[in-house]
Amino acid sequence: MNFNGNDQANNAPSIGVIRLLGLFTAAIVPPFRLILPADAWDPMWMRWTLSGIALAIVLCSYAWPVFVRYSKLFTYGLCFLITTWMLGLAVKNNLIQEYASSYFIMLFATIILFREFKWLFIFAGYSGIIVACTVFTISQPHFSPITFTAMVFSIMGIGSMGQLAGMLDMQQTQRQETRLQLLNQAALAASNEGIIVTDHNGRLLRHNGVFRSLFGIVLEDSDVLPMETWIQAIQKQLVAPEFALRLATAVTQDKLAVFNEQFELINGSYVRVLSKPYQESAEKHGRIWFFKDVSASERLKAATAQRELRLKKQNEMLMLLSTDAALQAGDLSVVAPIVATEAANALEASRVSVWRLSADGTRLDCENEYDSKTGLLGARPSIHAAVGPDYFKLIATERMVVIDDSVRNPLTARFYEGLTLPRKPNHMMQVPLRLGGKLFGVLSAARENETPNWALEDQQFLASIGDLLMISLEVGERRKAELELANSAALLKAVFELAGVGILVTRADGTVIDCNNTYLEIFEMTREFLGSAPETVMEYCRSLMVDAEQAKTAIQYLIEHPHQNESNTFFFKDGRIAERYTEVLRVDGQIIGRVWFYRDVTFAVKAQQRLRDSEMRNQAIIDAIPDLMLRISSRGDIIDLKMPDRWELAHIVRDAKAVHLRDLFPDEIAVEILEQVENVLAAQKLVEQERLLELMGTSRDYETRIAPSGTDEVLIMLRDVTERKKTEKELMQRNHELDSFVYRASHDLKAPLNSLMGLIDIIQNESHDAHLDRYLQLMDKSVLKLDTFVRNLTDFTRINRLALQKRMVNFEEIFAEVKEGLHYMQNADRIQQQFSMQLAQPFYGDSFHLGIVLGNLISNAIKYYDPQKAQPQVAVTVTCDATHCSIIIVDNGLGIPQKHQDRIFELFFRATNQSFGSGIGLYITRNAVNKMGGTIEMASEEGVGTTFTINLPNTVLETDKGEQSLKQISETAQPER
Repeated sequence: MNFNGNDQANNAPSIGVIRLLGLFTAAIVPPFRLILPADAWDPMWMRWTLSGIALAIVLCSYAWPVFVRYSKLFTYGLCFLITTWMLGLAVKNNLIQEYASSYFIMLFATIILFREFKWLFIFAGYSGIIVACTVFTISQPHFSPITFTAMVFSIMGIGSMGQLAGMLDMQQTQRQETRLQLLNQAALAASNEGIIVTDHNGRLLRHNGVFRSLFGIVLEDSDVLPMETWIQAIQKQLVAPEFALRLATAVTQDKLAVFNEQFELINGSYVRVLSKPYQESAEKHGRIWFFKDVSASERLKAATAQRELRLKKQNEMLMLLSTDAALQAGDLSVVAPIVATEAANALEASRVSVWRLSADGTRLDCENEYDSKTGLLGARPSIHAAVGPDYFKLIATERMVVIDDSVRNPLTARFYEGLTLPRKPNHMMQVPLRLGGKLFGVLSAARENETPNWALEDQQFLASIGDLLMISLEVGERRKAELELANSAALLKAVFELAGVGILVTRADGTVIDCNNTYLEIFEMTREFLGSAPETVMEYCRSLMVDAEQAKTAIQYLIEHPHQNESNTFFFKDGRIAERYTEVLRVDGQIIGRVWFYRDVTFAVKAQQRLRDSEMRNQAIIDAIPDLMLRISSRGDIIDLKMPDRWELAHIVRDAKAVHLRDLFPDEIAVEILEQVENVLAAQKLVEQERLLELMGTSRDYETRIAPSGTDEVLIMLRDVTERKKTEKELMQRNHELDSFVYRASHDLKAPLNSLMGLIDIIQNESHDAHLDRYLQLMDKSVLKLDTFVRNLTDFTRINRLALQKRMVNFEEIFAEVKEGLHYMQNADRIQQQFSMQLAQPFYGDSFHLGIVLGNLISNAIKYYDPQKAQPQVAVTVTCDATHCSIIIVDNGLGIPQKHQDRIFELFFRATNQSFGSGIGLYITRNAVNKMGGTIEMASEEGVGTTFTINLPNTVLETDKGEQSLKQISETAQPER
């Protein structure tokens, strides 16, 4: 048996023997002086100290719990003290028996009490040191038989007690080992773990039934198996057979290592093996193996891990959704597909959908649904309350609704009646969504048949998603409200500042809350000054008024009557006029202040005065007009009537106080006027008409003007123009006669002028006296000037008499005719004439009028050329598109002085005194251009030249509506000479 000091210390009989040894030592040491020689050295303090230490050890064994744990050390210490004391006596007294006694005490203590090798070596070495020291220190040893005998008996007594203690410990240890073996056998049989015991060679010594059933091994309790046999039996049941090699290595090589691993069996079970070494003997170590089936814990661990993974995924999704920009925007059409998709993935649900409750609360409309199997988003048919009223009542009150077997559940069974769905949900989870305390919709998750029920964390997660969705929608609604509020505040601020009305808001005590800039401008003050004492501000404002006392009285009235509103008009000393209106400011029925509105009405008052003056002037003008004026509605009701005092038509009016047009005029006139009124209101344009009426046997001319004066009324003016028409007819007759005279006279003058010009040419070409050349030149110049004037008169009359003939114009023919007609002019051969065209579209116009315009402008360029220039020239450029035609005539002649340029188109105006000018050519040119609907512009610089720019519209007439035939136009257009 391997004796252990700790086992001895923990053993109650051993502690009792140690106590007896301590008491015996304390009893024999004090009287030890009796057995020593009379002259022996034996200090009393040493004997009593040793006795006290022995007693202290005995007392500590009773009162000090640490002694029980460290009793071995205390016993060793006591033996050392006794040995050291005896050696001291031997050395001091030269007593050989004390030396021998000390040696025997150490020997007995080593053999009986301390049977561990390390303490045996320690005491043997210590004894050797003592022997050596004793031999050299005791010079004259003295032997006393009595003392020796007493010492031997004392040592034998102490040794006997030590031997008794060893025997008691051995018996106790044997009993404990027997009890431990019985307990081990019972524990081996009753353990729920498979247990085996192997020796140092790996043989299976002991095993229990759990081990045999775990690995399917058929053994008897007393069977002993070699290592290869039981390891092969285990290897057959392993998923990974190489694990058996590690078991064999642990048995044969790593004998002192702790083996703790887990492996899987082919039946799906998980087993954890724990192996610890135990000491068979000093040189041999066996092993104890514990095999525990941990399948349930592994499945629980796997389920826990899967649950933790799902929770982690759900938490991560919640975190992502909480920071999603679309979710923060609060738009359900954008949020619904995101929530449905993410929730379905996190819950491992078949479908997740978001439903919105209709405004009338009678149905649920699907915003979006995500199908996990197809990965598609879509919508489902609406759910009506009439189909499932109990379900609608439930979601209106509950926080969460969990429905199992939804196809048969009374709450939802009717939703699936008649529906041929490929996959019907087995478990449903509904989270009612409430916005502002009212049911807004439902967040729904569904799992198909043969799926587990919803876990508590799944319900909490879907509820969190619903809360997050509602927070998102609330944030969206709040943002919309904040935006509307901000827009409203901005609009209110803009209205406050830009209303054009001075606004002042004060508290009940008169202090200022706010004002706008218009108020400050009206009273010419700053915001800093407005923040002064109310009395100071009011005194300043009254100082600006013409009647300061009136302003003071009005303010005093408002102070005495705080619940009254007030309006007033004030006149400023600088001439401005302002209207004031005050409104009591109430909050929750309590008066907290007053709002003051000031409007500068100076311009309005003056405008009203000007309007009244204008109305008076207009009324005076209307009264002075000798016409019948009336304002009627579209139905003919007379709204207003003005009858002149003296009017020639008074005899046709039936009743001056008439209320309808039929009461005022005869029926035929009233009907005709009403028809025209209808046309005027439809076109919203003025209509003028002259008519000849025969009333009361008299025929007279009347002018009628009907103009719109409102959305449903017109103004009618009726004027007798009989005398004016008569005068106009006489004037037209006289003008016609004058035109005929001018045309005939100019036409009749052409023949003698042409004859005279021909005679002058003949004379100039024949031989004659040289002194006649001067007179012939003067005659020729005068005749040409007269011929030009006659031609201008002819063109003037033709332009007034002839109507426009819109035809496609050939500019080359016109330019050739003009050039041919002007070749006879003096110096015409010296002028270089250029002509160019850029016609994108043909031009439709009057060739006759164009010939007159080009002929006059080119003839002017010839007449007023600059003889100082080496190359006089005139250039004509024509450009035309689909809508316009531009003609530019540029010459480098004398130019027109700046002071005459504004009058060159006047009749009979000449810018120079040259003889050819008659002052009528440019006048005729402008009239011709105006008649064609165009414009003419001139730019000239004296000494450089002149540029004429003509712009004409490009139009096409369907037919020629002229009053003259083409033959007449052709005849009149030919130049005569």
